[in-house]
Amino acid sequence: MIASGLSGLKGCPATKLLLLQAIATYLLFAFPLKQYQHLCFYTQDVLANGQFKKMLASKLVFLDLPDLIFTAILFYNFRIFERRFGTRKYVSHLVCTTVLACGLELLACAGLNLLHVRLGAMPTGLLSTAFPLFVPFYVSVPRVAVLRVAGVPVTGKTFHYVMGLQLATGGLETMLVAAVAVLAGVVWRCTPPSLQ
Repeated sequence: MIASGLSGLKGCPATKLLLLQAIATYLLFAFPLKQYQHLCFYTQDVLANGQFKKMLASKLVFLDLPDLIFTAILFYNFRIFERRFGTRKYVSHLVCTTVLACGLELLACAGLNLLHVRLGAMPTGLLSTAFPLFVPFYVSVPRVAVLRVAGVPVTGKTFHYVMGLQLATGGLETMLVAAVAVLAGVVWRCTPPSLQ
């Protein structure tokens, strides 16, 4: 019954690759490459200190197991967009929103530096790739009430939002990355289709 209700990852090669990459990098940097974890940490001084390689590495490697688990579950559930858009357009969406989110993050870090606001090390993982997907999820997936808890309707989408909120509230640095990633998703959504 469960197998027939879940279509799994069939027809979703990009999602499958993202999940395999996320798990593989976590396992590699947790065990045999543990001494190289420092290469995946960058701070808000990425522009001033030229930490672009560290920023790129941090966007590809998970070093925190809870972040990996929550992001993997979100990617698995967001596979509907790969099926809906097609793999090529889905990958294009992921690449463009991730690059845009990284650019917005650099601008936010520069702004924080101007305001003399200090943050710690920025989070690692595919957060800048996952959070923009909340925008098409919010806009295009219908809200269907499943049950009511204390008078509040709980929908099938509630689980995704709770997971995203749990992931985003890991610290101020994670909130910043999540916020600019969602903003990147909004910018992508507002871009005319001819430019996408």
